[in-house]
Amino acid sequence: MSERGVSAVVIGRNEGKRLLACLASVQPEVDQVVYVDSGSSDGSAEAAQSTGAIVVVLDKGPFTAARGRQAGLDVLREKGLVTEFVLFIDGDCTLQPGFVAAAMAHMRAHSKAGAVAGRRREAGSGFWSRLIDIEWDTPEGPTDGVGGDSLMRWRAIEEAGGWPVTVIAGEEPDLCLRMKDAGWECYRLPVEMTLHDIRMTRFGQYWKRCVRAGHAYAEVAWRRRKGHHADRARAVASMLLYAAVLPGLILVAAVVWWPAVLVLCLAYIRLVAAVTARTRRAGRSLVLSLEYACFTLLGKFAGLLGVLRYVFGMVTGRRSGIIEYNAPSQRPSASGAAS
Repeated sequence: MSERGVSAVVIGRNEGKRLLACLASVQPEVDQVVYVDSGSSDGSAEAAQSTGAIVVVLDKGPFTAARGRQAGLDVLREKGLVTEFVLFIDGDCTLQPGFVAAAMAHMRAHSKAGAVAGRRREAGSGFWSRLIDIEWDTPEGPTDGVGGDSLMRWRAIEEAGGWPVTVIAGEEPDLCLRMKDAGWECYRLPVEMTLHDIRMTRFGQYWKRCVRAGHAYAEVAWRRRKGHHADRARAVASMLLYAAVLPGLILVAAVVWWPAVLVLCLAYIRLVAAVTARTRRAGRSLVLSLEYACFTLLGKFAGLLGVLRYVFGMVTGRRSGIIEYNAPSQRPSASGAAS
């Protein structure tokens, strides 16, 4: 065991200057940092190496977050750098001071805590950043999943079977649910954890992100079909209801008896009203809450495409590649780490 008892695995792909900011925020908090690069073309691996991080460049193949995180763990083990805890953080995030200490204190006070997260926030102030920040604002306390940034107990990861390296999205809830099956617990603490830069400026990016989410929900739901956690299956069912079943019924009603169309449309109004009310209770403005609700509804149509993409891949035996929704950032430079 090392001095602090915590190492970090940072993953990234074409994160540019954001990667250097991430590494600079993480290195003072941990004993060692491994950066795993998934086919970047912007010099990220070289820039990370200049900061003193252990760098792993994945060879060609399916690049997934889970594969990157597991590769980081494998390298730490190979180098004899196994620690009690491991901080996982995406390269487009910066770590907030105090999170690691708070998370370690919680885990040492709760011997069955396998994973702990805090509050991830969006760094931007644009429209899309405000929407995504609502998504990050999840309840505190025991949870079924902690998100991509978290502090995990190495032993809990091993007992759960490690990261599912072939899963292109939704790998973290899959691991957390397996942790819970193995008797571990997952928590979200009321502390600031990371600032995330989603770099989203267009509706098309939001749409692709929702497609990716639909694929993730479908894959985890299928992997968990014999388990006791049905929330992913419920999410898939919701996408099917609002993006396929209801539109189909509306088309039939328009031909058979058009007044029924109005009744069926009430289901959409009810969903938007419910999401708006829930978001308002969390302290958001009425306008932002309504916007979030409307885009949540739109996201179900994109999500259904992701579900169908997963089903097609499963039936044909052709796994989907990664679904990227943002463009590469500015090319990093070693001098940028200090600026």
